Amino acid sequence: MFYGERVRQVREMHRITQQALVEMVPTLTQSRLSRIESDLAEPDSETIALLSATLGVTGEFFSRPPIPGLAAHSPQLRARSRLTQREKTSALQWARLINEAYQRLKQAFDEAGIHFAHRQVTVFVPPGTSPAAAAASAAGAAAAADAQPRPEAEAS
Repeated sequence: MFYGERVRQVREMHRITQQALVEMVPTLTQSRLSRIESDLAEPDSETIALLSATLGVTGEFFSRPPIPGLAAHSPQLRARSRLTQREKTSALQWARLINEAYQRLKQAFDEAGIHFAHRQVTVFVPPGTSPAAAAASAAGAAAAADAQPRPEAEAS
């Protein structure tokens, strides 16, 4: 299944407008992109490949169900109160991706029988480091956890 919200998520993470993305992907019109992002239309395989290449994600990313928003977690942007709305939207989408990686790590720990007590994730992005690098690091940690062999349940 294809989730159009994922297209919007990555587009906003990279601060790309719908019009700019349409200009980068020749098989799209703005109305079609809007319908795809709203899950009212599903793109063909060629368009998915072009979106993947343009946005820098795998085609599989678009088939992963998005997790609910971060409204309950209330991301704090006080230290950077001069952010524009586009920058805040981008930061929120990066936070959603990091939260997703956190949830995958938590699930892997739970399945392995390891208690994972943290309820809050704080990500410090040092000056001069892009949010993309921080998110990639968190996502890489989640992927590494997924790749670890899980212990077999012991017979009693």
